[in-house]
Amino acid sequence: MFKVNILPGQGFQEFTIWEMKGTVSDTGRAGGSYNQTEEKCLGILTTAKPKEIEQWQQKGHPVTHKITQFGTTPEAAETNYLISAADQQFYVQGTKNPGGLDVTRIYYVEERKDLRIGGAGNGK
Repeated sequence: MFKVNILPGQGFQEFTIWEMKGTVSDTGRAGGSYNQTEEKCLGILTTAKPKEIEQWQQKGHPVTHKITQFGTTPEAAETNYLISAADQQFYVQGTKNPGGLDVTRIYYVEERKDLRIGGAGNGK
């Protein structure tokens, strides 16, 4: 077993996964909204390193943070949102399963504050 020194108030947080549900109007216009799923993941939120920020920026997918999930299920996909208990909204830009070992999953995310997703955030 391993020992981790984590300060009070830091460490694992619970994130709810929100998925896009596409719709088509009567006139044929595409649309959609994000809906909360029943799935929650446990992860540690950290700020992305400057090198990672630059690499993702070059791909056209800006990131501000990383969320390291303990275990690999449930899995959030790219374009999903991870919403913390404090209503912080994180748009998933990419995922990574280090070494293919299914021990952790890393989400490269962009913190968003301008979105209205159900009851979360409300454009704060």
